[in-house]
Amino acid sequence: MNDTAKKDSPVETPKDQSKGYYSFRFRSTGLGKQMLLGEPIKLVVVEDMLIMQVQTHEPVQWVIRAGLSYRGLFKAVMLALNPAVIKFLLFGWMKMKNPKLTDDF
Repeated sequence: MNDTAKKDSPVETPKDQSKGYYSFRFRSTGLGKQMLLGEPIKLVVVEDMLIMQVQTHEPVQWVIRAGLSYRGLFKAVMLALNPAVIKFLLFGWMKMKNPKLTDDF
């Protein structure tokens, strides 16, 4: 890719891309076994919704948006009170150097 294309590209490449690590992974039954890899880029409040935008980098460059209402956010927080999730939140940082990233989800 030449320097001009790099400057005009709206998609920023994350620093960890060379390591093959992205913090978000997505699967959809409509895409078969294809997995999308990306990074969160924005979290904003629009009217009564919390909107998260994720920039995917592999295999396509898309911006995926997810909107959470107050009830949806409350439900997500309640689901996060699971002991396994709390353990992951408290101690997951210990595995950051060598994460075991499953493809089975």
